[in-house]
Amino acid sequence: MNTILLKWGIAAAIAIGCLFGAYQHGVNVTNAKWEKQQSDAQAAQATLRAQEERTARETEQRRQAEIESIRADAQKQIQNAQADARDADAASERLRKQADRLAKSVRSCPSDTGTADGGETGTPAAVVLANVLERADRRAGELAQAYDRSRAAGLACERAYNTLRTHQ
Repeated sequence: MNTILLKWGIAAAIAIGCLFGAYQHGVNVTNAKWEKQQSDAQAAQATLRAQEERTARETEQRRQAEIESIRADAQKQIQNAQADARDADAASERLRKQADRLAKSVRSCPSDTGTADGGETGTPAAVVLANVLERADRRAGELAQAYDRSRAAGLACERAYNTLRTHQ
């Protein structure tokens, strides 16, 4: 009887060992399957993340190129406005010189042939008018330059804003 029990005990131990081995094999296969799925999902996420970063980088570079183009265009407009201002200053300078010559000629002309020259006090209106013209012209030139610069900068800012807004 002891040998039968011993045989049954050994058979039961072998059966339990086989069942435990089969269970362990199932656990290992399942774990390997889940690890592969998780690894595949992580690889897919990494690929997607890299693709999104590349797309974001390309978008940022495109936006930066557009803004740089707008900045360069605005700089050209400002340079053109400055060249126009220099031309206007030169014309203004010629006008001021002509006004000074006219004021001097009025000063040197006698007002009445039968009377003595009016002198310094006889012709202050022409001199004052020439001075007022000169100051007004200079101020108008300064304001025009400031307006041209601010207009070009404002339009560039607006174009850059619209570029960024349309790419969102």
